[in-house]
Amino acid sequence: MLITAKGDHAELTIPDNGDYVIRVFLMRNAARRDEQSEFTADISVVKSTLKGMHPSWDVDGDGVNDCEKDGSCDHTVDYSLPRKSN
Repeated sequence: MLITAKGDHAELTIPDNGDYVIRVFLMRNAARRDEQSEFTADISVVKSTLKGMHPSWDVDGDGVNDCEKDGSCDHTVDYSLPRKSN
């Protein structure tokens, strides 16, 4: 499983089979003070059309390798590995 988290945002890459549970919690010390918190959860599910594609090859998150859109795919590249930054 790949997890990328920044501040209040997280992206996860998970297998396409199975049952998943999302748990939201309040920090223990805040719960003891009877504090409450509002939150919003936006959940998107995108299935990759390229089996085994590493998420770094899909910058816009539409499930299609970015090189497929512009015709620049190099079939000597292993797209299951992370994209190397320039």
